[in-house]
Amino acid sequence: INYGTTAGISNVFNNVSWIQVSSGIDFSVAIDNNGKLWSWGTNVAGQLGTNDTITTSSPSLVGNSSWVNVSAGASFVLAVRSDMAVFAWGYNFDGQLGQSDRTHRSSPTQVGASAAAGVALTPGRAASVGAGAPPVVTISWYPAERDSRWPGVFLP
Repeated sequence: INYGTTAGISNVFNNVSWIQVSSGIDFSVAIDNNGKLWSWGTNVAGQLGTNDTITTSSPSLVGNSSWVNVSAGASFVLAVRSDMAVFAWGYNFDGQLGQSDRTHRSSPTQVGASAAAGVALTPGRAASVGAGAPPVVTISWYPAERDSRWPGVFLP
């Protein structure tokens, strides 16, 4: 995708309303009116969530789940599925995916073992996710090497 150009998203999705759109560095994610999650753009760290690292200028469906909120960080994504489970994928050098490692993920990976309904997550510097009220869920991270008190995304 070149700066200043459009990918023709309105032509591909004439009957779709977009509920939410978020952009990182050279990529975007969006939730449609059916709760489906779409992504397009640069994909060097798997930030499109399509289980590969292939860059695309056309929107690609991310799995088959229903999503209620999504937010793009620089090269990663945080999202809340309709059952309030929190997921992360993409670039993970600073541990921002909340998996207690630094491995990049190219498909949505659940953060924590259970759904996040009623759990408040601490907001921070690079990305945040929220899902309707009530319950409200927000999420973000502080990289371990910048502040050892916050080693990654966490569930209190």
